[in-house]
Amino acid sequence: MALSLAACGAEPAQESISIPSETIPAAASSVQAASAAASAEDIASTAEAIATATSTETSAEDSSRDLSESAETASSAETVSEEAVADSSNTTAADAFYAEEIPDDIFAAMQGLTYKADCPVPREDLRYVHVLHVNDEGETLEGELVCHKRIADDLVEIFRALYEGGYPIERIRLMDVYGADDETAMTDNNSSCFNYRTISHSNKISKHGLGVAVDINTLYNPYTKTADGKTIVEP
Repeated sequence: MALSLAACGAEPAQESISIPSETIPAAASSVQAASAAASAEDIASTAEAIATATSTETSAEDSSRDLSESAETASSAETVSEEAVADSSNTTAADAFYAEEIPDDIFAAMQGLTYKADCPVPREDLRYVHVLHVNDEGETLEGELVCHKRIADDLVEIFRALYEGGYPIERIRLMDVYGADDETAMTDNNSSCFNYRTISHSNKISKHGLGVAVDINTLYNPYTKTADGKTIVEP
């Protein structure tokens, strides 16, 4: 049996083509096979695209994770660095506040000035005190003074508290820098302690002469006294 492709009841424009009926199943199978192959190819392409997208997404996630871990590491390193700087700063400040026996060079410079030949306070009873302080501009400066050993540790703690509280002190220099002249040192607003001398306008040994009195910011906190009915202000 054969199928005719000629139009029914019409004059054929060209010769009819006959297709043997037995070839139809084979042709259908070929079409189905071709369709299946195309579908398989499409599925394979789609699967490959999905795999590529998944791989790209995974790579992006890995990169994001790496960046996050790098950021965390950098942040951690920065924190450790800041803590190290803070610890170093604290250690330096702590080491700057101390009292010790009078060093030889300091004691030699005191001779004939703050430590006179008739000074009744033995060297071993005096202490050299080193501190830090801030001035009116907020600058941190070193300070040094001499005092009696009985008040040395207290002075260290007092000056430490003033420094940490930001209390301004213009300068703290050894009185020998001023030739042991009290008026000159006060005019320079110097803060000090030991200086073997008498009380101003008297013959009595000052507590500064024993190393147990401290003057701070002397220009702003002057010494006042009434003598012979007159008020004396120094400096």
